[in-house]
Amino acid sequence: MFTLRKKSKRSPKSKRPTGPWVTYARCFLLTLGGIFTGLAFLGIKAFSAEKDNPPEWLPLMLAGLAILGLFTLAVGFFGSRKDAEALADKTSGHEATFVVMFLAAPLYFLLKALEKKRK
Repeated sequence: MFTLRKKSKRSPKSKRPTGPWVTYARCFLLTLGGIFTGLAFLGIKAFSAEKDNPPEWLPLMLAGLAILGLFTLAVGFFGSRKDAEALADKTSGHEATFVVMFLAAPLYFLLKALEKKRK
């Protein structure tokens, strides 16, 4: 007839995706963040060396670009796999991202080889 089941003492499974740390999405974000941050700091250096005053909007734009680059780097390094993949999907909607994907490939292969070597 009707029997009661005992509650399992096992903890519920984590909903966090398991798998390798190195994913192509992380490498894409690290490359994109490096490009944004690098361009921002190159722009800051180039316009700070000039004698003429740059346009008033330029420092704000370069600071925003640097913040965006540091944000993508932080998600690439410290974010969960799910967050990194979601942000990579959101930022890769244009055809120009093929250049970033091409630049991210060597980083992916390097990190993948280092991860295999550690195991």
